[in-house]
Amino acid sequence: MKLKCLSGSRHLNYGAITLNSSHLISETLLLVPWLAAAGTTVVSQLAMQSHVRSHRNGEEVARRGQTLNHLIVVANGKLESSMTSANGKHHVVGYLTRGMVFGLIPVLDGKPCIHDAVTQGSSQVIVLPQGALMDELAKNPTLMLGAFKLLCGRSRMLYGLLSDQSLLSTQARVARQLLMLATGFGGRSGLEEPALVIELPQSSLADMLGLTRQSLNLELKRLEKSGLIRIAYSRIELVDKTQLQKLTE
Repeated sequence: MKLKCLSGSRHLNYGAITLNSSHLISETLLLVPWLAAAGTTVVSQLAMQSHVRSHRNGEEVARRGQTLNHLIVVANGKLESSMTSANGKHHVVGYLTRGMVFGLIPVLDGKPCIHDAVTQGSSQVIVLPQGALMDELAKNPTLMLGAFKLLCGRSRMLYGLLSDQSLLSTQARVARQLLMLATGFGGRSGLEEPALVIELPQSSLADMLGLTRQSLNLELKRLEKSGLIRIAYSRIELVDKTQLQKLTE
C-alpha cells in the first residue's frame, strides 16, 4: 500500500502487513532495553496492539516532515536514518538494526519526523501505535524513565558529535565514527580472534562524516597503513580498537 506525500510527487511505501506474527513482535519488543525493563506484561500489552510490516530494499519507511503516529522498531534487516537537502546533499545520521527504534521524538511530541528512514535490504519493522505507547507511558513510571534515559543518551551522543566537528582532527573523527558503527552493527570475521567488521560502503561513511569520498579514503588508507584497520570492498575490519580509541582522546 502506498500513500502519496502531499508535499511532493514521491511516494512513501508502508509495506505489506505480515499476519500471524505475534511471536516476532513480542520477541523484537523485548530486545528494546527500555521496553523490556518495564516488564513482560507491559510488552505483551504493546505487542497485542502492534503489527509487522515487510519492506523491500530501498523503500521509505518514514520521511522527514511526515507526521508519525507510530513508533518503528526494526525486527529484521536495517534502516538508514538520513537527511537530504533541497539541492540533493545527503547526510547519513546512522543505521538501525534489530531491536532499535525510530521515531521516538515525533511520537512523543507530536511534531513531524526529523529524519528519513529507508530500508537497506529486505527488512521487517514492528509498528507500535502512538496511542498505545502513550497510554502505557502515562501508567508506567519505569517505562517513562526508560524512554527519558534513552533520549538523554542520544542527546549526549549528538552533543559529542557536534563538538567533534570543532575539536577533533579528521582522522580522529573517522576513528570515532568507526568505533560507533562497530558498536551499532559491526559483524565478526572468521578469524580465530575475530576483529570487528563494519559492512558499509565508503560513500555512506563519507555521508555520515560530511567528507568527500576522496578525503575519507585518504584517512582510511592512513589508518590501514598504521595497522589499525583493514579495508576491503564495502567492508572495514577494526584490527586495533584500543589504538583507534586513543586517537579520539
